[in-house]
Amino acid sequence: MKYLVPHSLAEASELLLDTGNSMLLAGGTDLLVEKRAGRISPEAVIDIKRIDNLDRITLQENRLVIGALATITDLLRYKSLPEELEALHDAGKEFGCYEIRNRATIAGNLAHASPGAEFGSTLIALNAEAEIFSIRGIRNLPVENLYIKAGKTVLERGEIIAKIIIPLRNNSASSYFRASRVNGMDMAVINCALQGFYDNNKTGGLNYRVCLGAAASVPVRLPEVEKMLSRIDGTAARSSEVFSGIKSYLLKTLNPRALSLRAAPFTKKVLAGNLIEDACCKVRERLIK
Repeated sequence: MKYLVPHSLAEASELLLDTGNSMLLAGGTDLLVEKRAGRISPEAVIDIKRIDNLDRITLQENRLVIGALATITDLLRYKSLPEELEALHDAGKEFGCYEIRNRATIAGNLAHASPGAEFGSTLIALNAEAEIFSIRGIRNLPVENLYIKAGKTVLERGEIIAKIIIPLRNNSASSYFRASRVNGMDMAVINCALQGFYDNNKTGGLNYRVCLGAAASVPVRLPEVEKMLSRIDGTAARSSEVFSGIKSYLLKTLNPRALSLRAAPFTKKVLAGNLIEDACCKVRERLIK
């Protein structure tokens, strides 16, 4: 197996195109595990860690930009994280263990395309997009449109996620919750990321973006649930009615994979409703701070 070390995105893209069965190495927390388990046998590993400036996290013109080599620890230590993007911090704290957070990258978490990845659902709820580089050009793609199925994205040969771009939305808040089988490091049985936001004048009710992870073969938005949440008016009785309706709706419509090793489909349906309620309540709490 070849070990290749490019010093620019253009060089990395060319190596991907020139080497048939090759894979990128950033943090390596997924790639090395799968290589040792014999699930992958790449002809070449292309280590992009020496490409300058890809580990930066910056605020630029009402958006947060996360470079491809920024780790989970980099995100958790970033002092300027806007309050409205607190779901990123929630997800980062749940991600793996200390050692893994020091190596794993947020872009790599997306590219691996695990259905229950912490940042798949979180970035979709935050309406993020990926800046995708290749020597053929650069394109921007909503994270929501990145996935095809478990373990597979729409990235074409030679394409690399260079940046993740998250728009900042005034009068908004976000949260992330997950359920797992044990306390500590474990896969999420199911996870939920949620963003709540007012219009610019705060004249109407709250609007929402809701995404579940590990509820299907890819992270899934729930437009109907988003509409139902917008009917909450702040009263306890009304909130209870809405959440009860959402849980009934999920029992009827959510279709988790029967072969999932994480939990039985019915368990996931019940947990999904509970997590949406928890995430919504946390968002509303954060909005009135």
